[in-house]
Amino acid sequence: MITGTHKEYDCIKMNTLITKKEFAVAESKMFDLLSLATQKGGFDNLSAKEKLSLNKYTSIVKAYEDANFTIPVLHSEAKEHAALMNAMQKGRNTALLNKTKKTSFLKRLKHAK
Repeated sequence: MITGTHKEYDCIKMNTLITKKEFAVAESKMFDLLSLATQKGGFDNLSAKEKLSLNKYTSIVKAYEDANFTIPVLHSEAKEHAALMNAMQKGRNTALLNKTKKTSFLKRLKHAK
């Protein structure tokens, strides 16, 4: 469990183990403080104590997320390269089209996203 003064929370070490429960509490308090900042018209209007608390809870949430959440890579380098080559080839093909066909092709390409 994490305990200590606000100064100790300024930079949570990555090797600090934060439990799921601590994360949930910190996240909830962080969102409460973000809501309070919105109500007060911005972060500059938070008191010094509120700013320290927000930094503390944000650091805890970030450390937990860095250690436990990953962003999946949805494409491989090979797929990206193939898509690029395909787009380049389609671009070359447009040079062979007349103005009407080229406009039609570009519209279809735009809507294919």
